[in-house]
Amino acid sequence: GLTGVKNIFRVGMLGEACGVATVYSYFAWDGKKFYRLPEKMSVGDAGVYGYYEELSFPAEHKMGKDVIIIKSTEVEYEELMYKELPGQYFTESTEVIKYRMYKWSGTTYELIKQEDID
Repeated sequence: GLTGVKNIFRVGMLGEACGVATVYSYFAWDGKKFYRLPEKMSVGDAGVYGYYEELSFPAEHKMGKDVIIIKSTEVEYEELMYKELPGQYFTESTEVIKYRMYKWSGTTYELIKQEDID
């Protein structure tokens, strides 16, 4: 779904411990040369915090040719105890979702839109 691209390659640097990020680098191949695409990453910390990105290419999101979309979700968890209910803990979470959209030119990408959804 990206102009001039024959293949897309993904290289992962996997963090498998709390607080250590996993980063995926993407590269477009036109048959002669590699071009860098946006990266995605995720990181979590023992049920207290999480940040996750999902990267979608045109064939997946079907929202426009040469558009790459990254949806990020940031979640924070907090354990609460109410004085009216001693000894009982409750977990509350706060979630923030953001979108970034990039336009592929055939050799480079450029951020064209960023928005927050609360």
